[in-house]
Amino acid sequence: AAWLFCLGCDAPAPDSGESVSRAAIETGLAGLLIDLLRRQESLAPLVFLFNKVLFAAHGALPSENLPDTVRQAAGQVLYEINERQAGLRRRVVALIPGNEVIVFTHSYSSTVLDALQLAHMGGRRPRVFCTESQPGGEGRAMAAQLAQSGIPTTLIPDAAVFDSIQQAEMVLIGADSLTERGVLAKMGTRAVVAAAGSAHLPCYVVADSAKIWPAALGDPPVLDLPADEPQPGMRWLHRQFDLTAWRGLSGVVTDNGLLTADEVIAQSRELPVNAALQAAVNLLR
Repeated sequence: AAWLFCLGCDAPAPDSGESVSRAAIETGLAGLLIDLLRRQESLAPLVFLFNKVLFAAHGALPSENLPDTVRQAAGQVLYEINERQAGLRRRVVALIPGNEVIVFTHSYSSTVLDALQLAHMGGRRPRVFCTESQPGGEGRAMAAQLAQSGIPTTLIPDAAVFDSIQQAEMVLIGADSLTERGVLAKMGTRAVVAAAGSAHLPCYVVADSAKIWPAALGDPPVLDLPADEPQPGMRWLHRQFDLTAWRGLSGVVTDNGLLTADEVIAQSRELPVNAALQAAVNLLR
């Protein structure tokens, strides 16, 4: 991550003896952030990371080496995220009953995957229904890894969500961003939450606190990804995310505990935003 920031800033190598201005650092980081957000992956964690690093660069003393400051800030943030993930996994495992339980999940979430594997290794007996999650098909990789871990897993087509979820006892879903208006997650999450509601199942979002999206930024920029036309005059909607309203969710399992929607919204509204980051996100709207 440190060298990635150096490349993004066109910063000199640490031992070169050259200096780089704060404006160049901020411009380079903002440009790199825009490029990464256009890929439509890990929106909130990227914003969390770049926000912290931009604040560190902006507050650096004139005597400080700015590229070093950026590298150190990036390393500290990545360490914090890893620690939050470890705490989150333990909280998710505690949520899974000790007896045999059927868990329904959607797409691919490394946190949900790790928690289910830990629960299985700890003697719990989860069985999993996992959607294939089009258009990316990430659920296939999720189901394969669960099965390789010895967890009985059923891969289901997205169209079978409402029917298959009737057999489940709880729903665990990952998230890209926890926003003021709801949960931004892989396309199809909204349908899963609706199906869980119709089946009267507890439905939990699993996400560390680094995924709380600052309310000051407005909604995360959701972009259509490039896709070939199936035939002339026909358009294929290729979008990674949908936004699920907070209603219908039982809570959000975070590294800080089980939070309500109101608690997440309050934290979202309290998050400060660096001006350069704000300008970068605005360019994507």
